[in-house]
Amino acid sequence: MTNLISMEKPNIENSYMSPKEIYMKNKRFAKISTISHIYDVSKSTVYRWLENLDEQQFPGVYVELSSSLKLINLDEFDKYLYSMHKKYL
Repeated sequence: MTNLISMEKPNIENSYMSPKEIYMKNKRFAKISTISHIYDVSKSTVYRWLENLDEQQFPGVYVELSSSLKLINLDEFDKYLYSMHKKYL
């Protein structure tokens, strides 16, 4: 059975499409390369975070639009990062 969630669709107005746009407000989605610039980590780290993501607990963190494009929901991604806080200990 497929669970459907209500989520705003990513578009050019609410997504970061380049690192130059990071400081612009009202953006809800970002590409993985932009996330790596925002948090100053490598793209492979962002991919690892997404692989370890529990999709039941955080269902709306990203939208996979094609095999090479995932857009990250910034609000949900922040919640996910806070949930990982100090779990490495």
